[in-house]
Amino acid sequence: MNFYDRRKWVWNNVQQSNIKRVTAKRATSRRRFTYTYRFRTPEESGGGLHDVCKPFFLSTLGYDQKSDSAIMRCLQSAPSDSLNPNSDQRGKHVPNNKLDQIKIFAHIFRYNPSVHHYRREHAPNRLYLPSEITIKDMHEHYVQNIEKISIESYGKCVVAKNISFTVLGSEECEECKKFHEHKKTHENGSDIKDCEQCLNHDHHIKRRDETRIAYKSDVEKSLLDETYFYSSADLQKVIMLPGMPGEKTSAFTRRIVAFNETFASLGQTKTKVTALWHEAISGRNASDIASTFWNFFKQHLRDKKHIVIAQLRT
Repeated sequence: MNFYDRRKWVWNNVQQSNIKRVTAKRATSRRRFTYTYRFRTPEESGGGLHDVCKPFFLSTLGYDQKSDSAIMRCLQSAPSDSLNPNSDQRGKHVPNNKLDQIKIFAHIFRYNPSVHHYRREHAPNRLYLPSEITIKDMHEHYVQNIEKISIESYGKCVVAKNISFTVLGSEECEECKKFHEHKKTHENGSDIKDCEQCLNHDHHIKRRDETRIAYKSDVEKSLLDETYFYSSADLQKVIMLPGMPGEKTSAFTRRIVAFNETFASLGQTKTKVTALWHEAISGRNASDIASTFWNFFKQHLRDKKHIVIAQLRT
């Protein structure tokens, strides 16, 4: 039987009645009821109820003969005039201090956490907030305007949504970062020459050096031939607007994500052209990025015969 069926069986086989008389010995007793314990015989024997003693009843059910607490809890779970005991309430109790996480999550997303530009491919589920915002500031605003909770409870909700507070603008190349962790495995004297990951990193460094040489070569070419235009392009990290360092109240307003594609010319004429747009205008998929290049060409490079756009990684 499950928990409720066991309780119901005991309820139907133990009769509770008021004590009939109070003797001199029971004058100071706190006992208010008399209990009659019964077992039902098989149907072929009549199926009637037969009274048994309390020790026999407890031992038959596997309880300690000297402890009737399990039986008493069952009988006290509902009034004696009730037909059935109360249902099982285990796991159904709602604590008075249970947090309303929906309200906390809604408050957290008022700060508009977003996927970081440099980690879209490898960490698409990780969200980031500007470095000037802290959990302490967010918690204080929540307590002052919504309800009072502990900072630990608020922090758990932030962690549950996979949100980080990290400055990522100048993060290390992922290939190099992986290699720095990998090279620790060679501290025990293992051979580096046959390590595939070490060879891949050497190739990565070689390509980096070749890229830098080509980058410098383009700078020199731009000085010799004016019909060529050499530039570098890079999609910068997203900008959270409004951004007012030192003004705490600005962090609590509804923020919007702005994107920034920057074109920096090479050579003596150092010019930068920036394409700015926000999420209400468009996103940052392939066609959106291509449109920034197309508008850059039309507005700034009408007289150039040859255009070279490079992206310097690492």
